[in-house]
Amino acid sequence: MKIGYQGVWGSFSSQALCAMYPCDTEPIAYRTFADVFAALTEGAIEIGILPIENSSTGTVNEVYDLLTRHPLYIVREYFLPISHCLLGTENADEAGITTVLSHGQAIEQSSSYLAAHPHWQAIHHLNTAAAAKLVADKKDPSVAAIASKMTAELYGLKILRENVQNSSCNTTRFVALSRSLPASEEADTVSLCLKLSHKSGSLYSALSFFFSYGLNLTKIQSRPLPDEPWNYLFFVDVSGNLQDENVKNALHSVHTAISELRILGCYASAI
Repeated sequence: MKIGYQGVWGSFSSQALCAMYPCDTEPIAYRTFADVFAALTEGAIEIGILPIENSSTGTVNEVYDLLTRHPLYIVREYFLPISHCLLGTENADEAGITTVLSHGQAIEQSSSYLAAHPHWQAIHHLNTAAAAKLVADKKDPSVAAIASKMTAELYGLKILRENVQNSSCNTTRFVALSRSLPASEEADTVSLCLKLSHKSGSLYSALSFFFSYGLNLTKIQSRPLPDEPWNYLFFVDVSGNLQDENVKNALHSVHTAISELRILGCYASAI
């Protein structure tokens, strides 16, 4: 099975891929999140692995925005503990570092450590593993990367400092996306996208139907609509299965009360 992920081998996305699909897979690397979505939509791969939320920095907004533009479904989730290291060349040390490369999320997740070194320039890169590979290729002891311990082994880098992330509980939620939504009796989470009319009480009215049918909301996240100022999409996770009568009834009621409802996935919770 061809499975796509963003970055280069050793990235946290590739680690999540191995954990979620350990057997009979052909991993295929893509440069950006958008490239993974495009490849999956066009049929070049069967599954796409994407980070969607981090326990320290919140949602990965780009992935949520891409979900709204592609007819894809969440079919699985996985929570990967994230430990960041400062990596440099063999002759590097912390005192000589001037530039640190990493993905924006990793830089944000390591903000306290970086703030203690104000003379360092933190530069966003496409991916943590790609940043590590670039440091290895440049062979400049003044340039370091924030990435995983695995990438140090892959690209021959020295670990200058371990656990530079702000939180010892730092965890990223990854999702597997597919072009089809399989029926699964084990599924216990339904992910939805709601578009509401811009009027008083519209969100309360929509969410009240879930309460009426005894359904628990485990997540709600809003994203602005760029072409419709002050209008928002709401991403909602509901405990249940699409085959449950209460879920069916709630979705029917919500659909009649809002501008648009889209099912984004139905899968087994990994918590």
